[in-house]
Amino acid sequence: MTDCCPNILFFPGIHRLDDELKYFFTLTNQLKHISHSIYPLPYDAGVLSPKPFEEWLNNNQTAPSWWIGLSLGASLAWYYAAMIQKEFQPKRLTLVNPFSNRRALAQLKGFSMDNQWDLNLENINIPDSIDVSAVISTNDTKIPLCCKQQLLDKIPKSSNYFIDADHGLSEKSAQLLMFDLLFNNERP
Repeated sequence: MTDCCPNILFFPGIHRLDDELKYFFTLTNQLKHISHSIYPLPYDAGVLSPKPFEEWLNNNQTAPSWWIGLSLGASLAWYYAAMIQKEFQPKRLTLVNPFSNRRALAQLKGFSMDNQWDLNLENINIPDSIDVSAVISTNDTKIPLCCKQQLLDKIPKSSNYFIDADHGLSEKSAQLLMFDLLFNNERP
């Protein structure tokens, strides 16, 4: 595995829509020359374990130095950042509308946990060496703020960005704002 150039590993939302954060990734590619790849493994398949992901990372040609996750993908990125070997951990992690406890979210929103990973991040912390930020939509109808709060409390308040947007930041203006916030507030 080499770290030849900066790149992003994107953990999409549960439905894995092709256009999720498309404008944001177009900007990062065109203006910052940062490419991205998409987390390739299926969600909710088998037992949740970092091993298959570590194997994929080990076989990947470039080490993704920045992970960005949306919704379930954000929570899964947090889990992996905490559970995988140090050599595979990202330098930077951005969570977009994550949840801290999937079972609590299911109870609140009334969906079934059948055939879904019981992902609970309340007592899972990531290393301080990872630069973490969160982008939170103020008009998120899928994951209420109360289901995000425990993760947000683990992130420096100056790295929590609130955007007037829907859950998936589907509007170009929301993705442009996310781009501006994440790149204008870069840390060395």
